[in-house]
Amino acid sequence: MAVKTAQAAQNPELATLKFGLNTVGVTAATDGEPVDPANKGKAATLAVPDPSLPTGDYTWKTRMKDQDGSYSAWSATCKFTVARTCPGKPDMSGDTYADMIVLDSSGTISIRKKHPIGPYFDTGTQVSWGRDQFRGKTGQGKLYFADINGDGTKDLISHGTDGNIIVRRNDGTGTGFDSGTQMSAHWSNFLGQPGQGHLYFADTTGYGKADLVVHRADGLVSVRKKMGTYFDGGTPASAYWSNFLDGPEQGRLYFE
Repeated sequence: MAVKTAQAAQNPELATLKFGLNTVGVTAATDGEPVDPANKGKAATLAVPDPSLPTGDYTWKTRMKDQDGSYSAWSATCKFTVARTCPGKPDMSGDTYADMIVLDSSGTISIRKKHPIGPYFDTGTQVSWGRDQFRGKTGQGKLYFADINGDGTKDLISHGTDGNIIVRRNDGTGTGFDSGTQMSAHWSNFLGQPGQGHLYFADTTGYGKADLVVHRADGLVSVRKKMGTYFDGGTPASAYWSNFLDGPEQGRLYFE
């Protein structure tokens, strides 16, 4: 059984969906290929649109072809979006594989890149120094790694005891960061110590750039959207999370 887009006859570059393969993959499937009965009809392969298809919103429909060659009626219209400028899930080196970040007791940060095939990381490259007072302990600042500028690589965000947020942009390859730009201030009571709030950096808008998520000690969670070189004034997004501040016998929140 095959499922084919309504426009395929007029636009061969559009995708064909196919049931019956054992392995999920991005491959070009053709209508009428034999079904693997061992897969019991699970959707297994989706051929994505041709790489030349421009950014935009597209609609499509499906219908079923029976073994006797008859077709069902077309389904309701579905939609998909091609966003050529939106990067995939960010990592340190820009290859979409999660890398290992090491912060040693001397304050040196090293990046150990994930090998794209083997299950191991390389020996590491030192990318920043002097961060021994940013290990999140009492009286210290904190470090975060998130893609602030939307280029697909994670940047280094330092949160000092003075409350300043400094963003040091990744060079695009995971081998260094720039000298930094201050993007926010007055967060000295959000270092995660007892009685304090937390800060998080995550893309809450879907635009590929990390926003500032503020978790106050009273449990209110608000989102400050990334706006170029600063974050906006914030919008309350959830409440009653005062017992999720990662203290003793408390839960914690994650934003992924």
